[in-house]
Amino acid sequence: MGNRITPLSEKQEKRSASSTIAGYLYQFERSVIELLQLDRPEDVIRVEGIEDIDIWSSTETVVQIKYYSAKKFSLPIIREAVYELLLSFADRPLRNYILYIHCGEGGEIPEKLTLDKIKECLTYQVGNNKGKRIDEDSPFDDSTLKGFAENNFRIYSGPTLDDQMNITISELAKSLECDREEAKILHHGRAVQYIHQIAVRKKDEDRIISKEDFIKHLKIREQLYNRWHKQLLGDKRFHGEIAKKLKKAKYNDKSKSRGISLEVNEDNVGSVKQLAIELAGDLDVSKARTRKAKPWTLILRGDKQLIKMVKTGLLEKKYYFNDGYESINFSHDYFDASPIVNTKRTDVVSKRSFYIRVVGEGAIKPVCSMLCKLDCLILLDSNETWYREISSSIPTEINAIKIEDLNSLLREVAL
Repeated sequence: MGNRITPLSEKQEKRSASSTIAGYLYQFERSVIELLQLDRPEDVIRVEGIEDIDIWSSTETVVQIKYYSAKKFSLPIIREAVYELLLSFADRPLRNYILYIHCGEGGEIPEKLTLDKIKECLTYQVGNNKGKRIDEDSPFDDSTLKGFAENNFRIYSGPTLDDQMNITISELAKSLECDREEAKILHHGRAVQYIHQIAVRKKDEDRIISKEDFIKHLKIREQLYNRWHKQLLGDKRFHGEIAKKLKKAKYNDKSKSRGISLEVNEDNVGSVKQLAIELAGDLDVSKARTRKAKPWTLILRGDKQLIKMVKTGLLEKKYYFNDGYESINFSHDYFDASPIVNTKRTDVVSKRSFYIRVVGEGAIKPVCSMLCKLDCLILLDSNETWYREISSSIPTEINAIKIEDLNSLLREVAL
């Protein structure tokens, strides 16, 4: 016999936070829409900044969002919001200020307020008195109020929460070039949850995101497909397909400058260290390396101490590396420099100044446009768009594979 949930008492019903939760959902949904509707990939928004949404695009705009499912529009219900926007306007009058509001019980929502309506909005009744201004302690002059009302302030009437969700799904489908069903099932929840994660970050600079980075975060279709494809084919056939893909992209050509980008963490640091050693030995120590052979580049995302462990593993095996002096002051010129080699009469290398480039992502990302391009680059479980700046060909994305399996595949491809 199943457990029966005890009904709530009238007092307990009153503690329901459904309207508050709906308000936050409404704000996060609107944040997704504003982000996807930005003009340029590099344009950004900040959530929970000056207001609910701060927008940096062709103009600077701040947006305050209000969701009243059971209220009718009136000037008193927007008094606090207008006052807060006025405070921001007085500090920086060049911004645009938007109040985005939904009132479920109707009422005509004006797009603009006249000077008289602004004053009426800021005034509330105190007993039998004619009224008291909310800004009484530090009142705004008429010139400030007029400039705000006529030039900088707008009110937008928003749809219901359900209708706004549908708008979000449509914007996701357009931005991710998919149908509405995929946008709803695969991307909608992920998009809203990501905005929620950003909103609770402590530092304001961590609550800023660009349109480009947001879309990149949402593009997980290939990752999910690869995981499904791997389950369908089985490990052996799936790995065989990847090996063919790598050979076709010339990862077996030692004269090419080849690279791999992957995440290093506490669980895989041993495997990453072994991969680095194999790459330093060009994955096949039995074959002599000629002057034409170029060292691999290994780009690591992760904690600096873990990256240091990988480098230490190389030194233990007598494999010198080039990291551009990233622990001191990264030099892209030194990082790009070719190794100094000693050769035998047959052009076979007997010794070189370094055998592999190993560097943290944080060191090269800011200067990626200055680096010499790799001929081919493997991105393991990543779709970072900036990597295209350091590869002359489209990076090879590989997902749903372990580091040790990648190691084995590269040895197979090198044969």
